[in-house]
Amino acid sequence: MLLTRDTLPDTIADIAALDDLLCRPSQALIDDLRTIDGDIMILGVSGKMGPTLAGLAKAALPKRRIIGVARFSDAGTKEWLQARGVETISCDLLDETAVSVLPKIPNIVFMAGRKFGAEGDLSLTWAMNAHVPALVAQAFRESRVVAFSTGCVYPFVPVDGAGADEATAPDPPGEYAQSCVGRERMFEYFSRKFATPGRLFRHGPANRCQPRPCQFHLAGRRLGASLAMPCALRHTDLADQCQRPRNPGRARSRRQIW
Repeated sequence: MLLTRDTLPDTIADIAALDDLLCRPSQALIDDLRTIDGDIMILGVSGKMGPTLAGLAKAALPKRRIIGVARFSDAGTKEWLQARGVETISCDLLDETAVSVLPKIPNIVFMAGRKFGAEGDLSLTWAMNAHVPALVAQAFRESRVVAFSTGCVYPFVPVDGAGADEATAPDPPGEYAQSCVGRERMFEYFSRKFATPGRLFRHGPANRCQPRPCQFHLAGRRLGASLAMPCALRHTDLADQCQRPRNPGRARSRRQIW
């Protein structure tokens, strides 16, 4: 079933129903992805958005290979993906040798990173957010790459203004945000070195709108659509938009394309 305004459910009965809703593609996403040749591999698929993105991609492109790569410390995530037809590969992206032998898929979505608990081990934060992108950018120099970043790279701006945009120079507050600029610079550097087409996808904090907090309220009662829909739709919209091609093989504009 396609995701349209008319097909939205009145209520979300449980977590399984929420997951199905999040992985329901729009016709626009299906049409856009059909214009891109080749399979898709998602590096760092086991985070808060990765499973939704992988499930959404597989639903939109059922005849293509969608591959999710992660350490899969939570076996349940691996099983969840496989049940939706997503292939999985267990890999520690800090291991250069392991990264080098991953299949050379033409379309890469990079979602790996370290945020929660970042202050507890800053060296690991920098390794995950800057060193791993350097390894990936070199290993997949022949692919098209969409690299997830964060709006945290922008400086603080007045709350009564329009907010930061791509014309705003990064001025990251704190080491986590600084390491995320490192991620962007590594992809930019190796993209220029190898002429790798790609896109940085900076998304803002989703803590207020992501679906997982809503799930705590699902047990024992039905959650009204008025509460759940804003959470679910923002989450799935991010997954949808990051896969929508804007001619990455030819465009070369500012920070959207390097």
